[in-house]
Amino acid sequence: MWPKRGEIPSDSEDENLDDSEDEFIPEDLPENSDDSSSDESDEEKESRTTCTSNQNRNSPNYDKLLKIRPVVNRLQEAFKNQDKPQKLCVDEQIVPYKGKSSLKQYNPNKPNKWGYKIFVLCDDKGLIHNFEIYTGKIEPAPGKEDIGASGNIVLRLAGSIPTHHNYLLYFDNWFSSIKLMTILHEDGIYALGTIRSDRIPGLKLPTEKELKRRGRGAYDEFRTSVGNGIELRVVQWFGNKSVRVASTFRGAFKNQDKPQKLCVDEQIVPYKGKSSLKQYNPNKPNKWGYKIFVLCDDKGLIHNFEIYTGKIEPAPGKEDIGASGNIVLRLAGSIPTHHNYLLYFDNWFSSIKLMTILHEDGIYALGTIRSDRIPGLKLPTEKELKRRGRGAYDEFRASVGNGIELRVVQWFDNKSVRVASTFRGAQPVDTVLISSNNITCSWVE
Repeated sequence: MWPKRGEIPSDSEDENLDDSEDEFIPEDLPENSDDSSSDESDEEKESRTTCTSNQNRNSPNYDKLLKIRPVVNRLQEAFKNQDKPQKLCVDEQIVPYKGKSSLKQYNPNKPNKWGYKIFVLCDDKGLIHNFEIYTGKIEPAPGKEDIGASGNIVLRLAGSIPTHHNYLLYFDNWFSSIKLMTILHEDGIYALGTIRSDRIPGLKLPTEKELKRRGRGAYDEFRTSVGNGIELRVVQWFGNKSVRVASTFRGAFKNQDKPQKLCVDEQIVPYKGKSSLKQYNPNKPNKWGYKIFVLCDDKGLIHNFEIYTGKIEPAPGKEDIGASGNIVLRLAGSIPTHHNYLLYFDNWFSSIKLMTILHEDGIYALGTIRSDRIPGLKLPTEKELKRRGRGAYDEFRASVGNGIELRVVQWFDNKSVRVASTFRGAQPVDTVLISSNNITCSWVE
């Protein structure tokens, strides 16, 4: 007989209870069999198995978040699957808690000084894209070497960032190290962060007194090549006090005196005399003259050029992809590879092959493109877009080359316009598989 609430059972009642009644077991509890977990996903099974194996508190692999691990895993997956902007940041946060807990941390530099420490990957709007709760130790990221706790956590969080997709990652001097930036750069993720002087081996930096003597705004920039030819820049700058910044994509002189955005186009230098090199282009203000292909920036400053002499040879070390593609590769030879440059051109130059080769050199491209240069992709007609109204568009995505994502957007304004890019697009909807001219694409509309 069960006692009423608030009553304590007598000794005689205790003696009448069988040992089998010491623990209440529901009758409808499913047996431990493989069939009972058939509806679980692989991740849930793995999480359940890990939790079971880590229940021994004396084990070095004991999970201090065991009871909430399934919830944490679900939240992490939800955050990772969000669309990510180009600029991301790694930092730590304190979730305030004043009770007793072995996980409680103290950070005097945070608004809430006592609580649970969480490392987060977030964007400039504060939206979280990945996180890890600090439990006392930070293991190396899967497949990466151990570079210390501060570097390991960045690599663990950055594991959710697509590689070689033009992402920029920022962090402060607790995380920063040359080794960390080198590993991120090998994954195509460019980094910038304040850095401590003892983490820059072999570099003699000016003292704060020297910079202060030169006045506010004084700075020195240092460059070096690390790893597999990765250019690292360190800038020491003086504001109210001395600040050191290290980066694999920015410096005091941005991108080796070239702006990030560059353009390839042709120009006609007017000439009315007789010459075998004279060309005619009805779309230019000066229709007759010498044709010059130029690499220029948005201010019109020329960074490279070639005079057209009747033929265009392939770029040194590159395959022949036709005159229009060859000239872009020849001019782009002066652009440092894997330095976050964006290259624009029109539909005479554009092709999928050209954009693939540029992407392999770490140069991201965008250009209008002709429909006959997009193999296997059925685009909506101009009448269909016109019927939908001005501003109507469709986007298609494909994976080309070594997993390079190519996007094609057909948009209607006064007439239909097609744009292809390896770094910009609109949004995805449906999938089609195509194969043509040795280029296999899985298009997504």
